[in-house]
Amino acid sequence: MIVIYGAGKYGIELLRILKNLNYSVDYFIQSKVEKEIQIQGVKVISWNELIKYDDINILFSIRDKSILSLIKNDVLCKKRNDIYVYDCIDFIETNQGVKKINSIQGEKECIVCGNKVESFLPGGICADVFKKHHVIGGGYRKKCICPICGASDRERWLLYVLQNIIHINQISGRVLHFAPEMHIISIIKNNINIDYYTGDIIKGRAMHVTDITNMQYANQSMDYIICNHVLEHIVDIKSAISEIRRVLKDDGMFIFSFPICNDMNTFEDISISSPEERLKYYGQKDHVRLYGKDFADIYTKYGFDLDIRRPKRALTKEQIERYGFIEDDVIIIAKKKKEI
Repeated sequence: MIVIYGAGKYGIELLRILKNLNYSVDYFIQSKVEKEIQIQGVKVISWNELIKYDDINILFSIRDKSILSLIKNDVLCKKRNDIYVYDCIDFIETNQGVKKINSIQGEKECIVCGNKVESFLPGGICADVFKKHHVIGGGYRKKCICPICGASDRERWLLYVLQNIIHINQISGRVLHFAPEMHIISIIKNNINIDYYTGDIIKGRAMHVTDITNMQYANQSMDYIICNHVLEHIVDIKSAISEIRRVLKDDGMFIFSFPICNDMNTFEDISISSPEERLKYYGQKDHVRLYGKDFADIYTKYGFDLDIRRPKRALTKEQIERYGFIEDDVIIIAKKKKEI
């Protein structure tokens, strides 16, 4: 099986070269794919779907070599001896020429990989609840996924906040990142002054296997905790928030987000427990609540002062369109209240 990782200008050019050499490409690969799409007649599938197959040859066509390292490490962690990864950047540039490839410029720009693209690809789940209600950061979006690195709109907005509000490249201290986004890990790790920890409940997805409701980290040991689209999955949310407050330093920052329904208050019913019911009421099979317009009141009562950041309050419409943000997306920067 031959697959191309990266469906941007390099990936499409690699596909053209291979077709001219009479090679058949089975799939394009992205980190996540939530709706069936095709590029140049080739189906795009997710990394998780790909690894179900045997005898895989991955032709890497993204200039960000940190992503290549993450893929190779993931293959090693899975102990797969039938997955081969080839860096094809030099091959593409030799066959086509850098100037010609770079002349294929679009008006959009992914701040994660730094590439300009003609457009962002669709993504997201087409659940009925998302069609019925206005849910920020959830549901099907026409301009969601970067075709080159696979980063989603919400990952791009998180990175924008980290770089321009938190100044992640300049800070020092300990950072704990839950369910870390592959595209953001390497950017944070570039800051040598950060002691960086990643955690996930599932083994192999992060540095540590970590239950957010019962963490192994010491009291007040973290300066920053990043938790992007995680809390809507946690049944025992009170224990999770209690643990976050315990581990976070008194002057630390808790940076988080989740899908938010702007036309209703937060909805949660413990009797809704099957995957089918959760999909119906929350929009995803592994979600346990749908946060609503009262989310700020909820987290204020949990003992945080909130700084809510939205693209439409920070950028022009032209910039939002260029970077592929959701204009009313939300990243919340929270600090502990001194007194509860």
